[in-house]
Amino acid sequence: MKSKETMTQKLLKRLLGINGVFDEYREQEANRIGANVFAWLWWYLMLSNMIAFMVAIKYPVITLWTLLSVHTIVFAFIIPAYLLLAVSDRKLDEYEVTEEEEPKVKRRMKKKAVLSAVLFMSLFVIQDIVDIMIFDGKWQDLVSLPRVIGLFIGGCFFGGVMYSLVLVNLRKAPKE
Repeated sequence: MKSKETMTQKLLKRLLGINGVFDEYREQEANRIGANVFAWLWWYLMLSNMIAFMVAIKYPVITLWTLLSVHTIVFAFIIPAYLLLAVSDRKLDEYEVTEEEEPKVKRRMKKKAVLSAVLFMSLFVIQDIVDIMIFDGKWQDLVSLPRVIGLFIGGCFFGGVMYSLVLVNLRKAPKE
């Protein structure tokens, strides 16, 4: 009997880029990766906030901007890079398919790539709307031809990269 995946397992699969069946081995490795990230972040936040509190007495503004910048770099670049490397080292992102399943899986992955491209473009539109609202920009700039073309090209590029990353990790199952 096949057990249904919980919402936590689905989120872990999505966050770590794990395709296929989320078996016990993959779940243990994902939990181990998550525990490592949590431990490192715990100590990083403890030390960085302690240093920031000590320095903020004399330089509060510089400390604030430095702390925000470093946190952004850590959370946006360093942690995802570690997750990507840890998942690929443990071969959790490989997806084995049979000859019969391959066209169906590729079609599903194309659909996911298109959805990720649409999400990418919509996030940039939301960012542009917020920029216009904050900096009193012109709403006409939101639908200007160069911006729409750049957004479309960026979305297509992002979707193509996502699809190619999935194809690289697609492995054909050995014949029995």
